[in-house]
Amino acid sequence: MKYALYVQLLLAVTLLAATGCGSRPDTEADGRRTVTVSIPPQAWLLKAIAGDSVKVNTLMSAGTNPETFEPGVNTIRNASTSDLLMLSGNLGFESTLARRIAANNPDVKVVDTSAGIDPIYGTHSHGNHTHTVADPHTWTSVRNARVIASNMLASLIDIDPARADYYSERAARLDAHLDSLDVAVAGRLDSLNVRSFMVWHPSLSYFARDYGLEQISLGAEGRETTIRGAQAVIDRASQRGTTVLFVQADFDSDRARSLVSETGATLITINPLDPDWEAQINIITDALDPR
Repeated sequence: MKYALYVQLLLAVTLLAATGCGSRPDTEADGRRTVTVSIPPQAWLLKAIAGDSVKVNTLMSAGTNPETFEPGVNTIRNASTSDLLMLSGNLGFESTLARRIAANNPDVKVVDTSAGIDPIYGTHSHGNHTHTVADPHTWTSVRNARVIASNMLASLIDIDPARADYYSERAARLDAHLDSLDVAVAGRLDSLNVRSFMVWHPSLSYFARDYGLEQISLGAEGRETTIRGAQAVIDRASQRGTTVLFVQADFDSDRARSLVSETGATLITINPLDPDWEAQINIITDALDPR
């Protein structure tokens, strides 16, 4: 009996040692890696590739403004315990975040998932530097999403080579699905007679580029244009026969109704940060091609 009790105690101590201070702080008890992404659409793509094989943390929620977001101390601390930080790229807070995380934990691998995407300039501004700031909304393009997913796959394999085949198989299925989605969207939008749309915030620049459309923006950086500027934009949209106005969910409803009255356009609410990335692509496509 004493010997059996001794064995049980020895086993208990061994298990405590294996699951306690000897485990990595950035690795789950079940062996999964922890990956932090900047925005919910990245999480959608990452989960499509990794399934439940990694723990996914998202820095921002769907209702946050990515251009004014400032990560707090707890956010930075949590991100610093990750194995991998996947930046969206070109979001204002990301460069500062990456530096602070590197200072806290230089072992965190930082990846820009927009690497390889041809940036669009002139839609956003930081002070007087409108033409030197890349449009950050790379994820609102199906074609860009394929590039983002490819970057995610490479970085996942880098930190977790044991699951390389698993990640690669899932990524191949995702890429085929995105290719089919792109073909379907292009097929619907290629035949549009009206090849422009209005949007309050210029968040669909890459989507417009993919399908040869014109994005007519009524505002930028969360600020309204001047009365004269707004009228010029409305006149431009009217000349092109534009019939769709996209606004984000938190946009002032009274202003939205006023814009509809002034333009005669159909108001469509979108959320570029929706965790269901594909649903938003479909909402945008359906609005432009309601057939």
